[in-house]
Amino acid sequence: MMDETNTAIIQLLQEDSRYSPREIARLLKKRMNIDISFSTVRRRIKELESKNIIIGYTTIVDPSFLNLNYPICFFIETNPKTDINKIAKELITCVPELLYIHQVAGDFQLACLARCVDAESAAKLSRRIAQIEGIQKIVSHAILRTFKEDIRFNLAESPTCLSL
Repeated sequence: MMDETNTAIIQLLQEDSRYSPREIARLLKKRMNIDISFSTVRRRIKELESKNIIIGYTTIVDPSFLNLNYPICFFIETNPKTDINKIAKELITCVPELLYIHQVAGDFQLACLARCVDAESAAKLSRRIAQIEGIQKIVSHAILRTFKEDIRFNLAESPTCLSL
């Protein structure tokens, strides 16, 4: 399923999900010398969607436009007697400001990322998180600088991390 053409189609859609199948076919020919019709591109995209390889399309908004210039990581220690899935579900439901919620190995069980307006709003968010049953401890780290932030997969450059 993941041949060179499908990989190239995904890369182009990650570059700009507004590309039409006709534009993708043109770019495949121009950039990679892959000669494919727009109807074949459309069929391949539908197949990638139906197999949940492509799971959606979104708009990426500059956080500074929303005045969310204070990114912060929360590392959460949970009570071992409380189901971590229950805690994660409550975080998802009750704390929509959290952009990422990951179960992790190590001293903490959860790592979360949020973007806040300032330190005061981050402190309020931390207090709200602490009220969730089963959370024992929160350690927060303000992010001083971001060197890379990208939700796209680099399919051409990361063969050691991919098993397609």
